[in-house]
Amino acid sequence: LMLTYADVASVHLNYDSTARAIIHDHLESLSGAGPSGEILVVSDGSQEAWFLKDDKWQYLEEYNDIKVQVPPMTEDRKERKEDKDIFGRSKKE
Repeated sequence: LMLTYADVASVHLNYDSTARAIIHDHLESLSGAGPSGEILVVSDGSQEAWFLKDDKWQYLEEYNDIKVQVPPMTEDRKERKEDKDIFGRSKKE
């Protein structure tokens, strides 16, 4: 399972052994939210899950649905230009 999201976003992906499920944040595309007006992909506060049943992964679109109207992102974080990627390597322009 691969999730692609903006570097300003905080996204969680966990395996819950009790539920036998992979649980991750639902991602939304926000157009015009980036510093240069680009689209940013961020969590909207809700979650999705993949449950292991009968040795097959079954997808559940709404798991612990707690959507918020405005994704958690401060203006200073939105305006900050990162000089390193998520691995700490210098970005090349």
